[in-house]
Amino acid sequence: MPSGYNLCALKSIGRYAATSEFESNIQRGFEFYRKNFFREDGAPKYFHDHTYPIDIHSVAQSIITLTAFKNLDKTGLNLAQAVFQWAMDNMWDEQGYFFYQVLPLIKVRIPYMRWSQAWVLLALSTLLEHCGQAESGKLS
Repeated sequence: MPSGYNLCALKSIGRYAATSEFESNIQRGFEFYRKNFFREDGAPKYFHDHTYPIDIHSVAQSIITLTAFKNLDKTGLNLAQAVFQWAMDNMWDEQGYFFYQVLPLIKVRIPYMRWSQAWVLLALSTLLEHCGQAESGKLS
């Protein structure tokens, strides 16, 4: 999801360049992202103004973004978990992989290793790390 990726990139630039120059833009961007890029059932939208295609990369990036900005949204980890549950219910193949896309009338069940599986693995490991911190009282 380009917006989530861009927000994470700006956050990293600010951290590594030791600048707060982008903070107000990041905050406004995240508020827009949080308000416009998710359906009520947890499905991440590819575009702010329409849902389809729902891409597994959008699922993964949204989980990564929500965990990265947990300090701006106290419900972000809950939403990240809802996104994961939506993906399990709608994009998980019983053969053991996440497939590529959900479209209005079909599902594209291709198991791309780099685009799908690798990004979901990164997202899930990130989510588990942050949920573990929350349970142990380390989450701020």
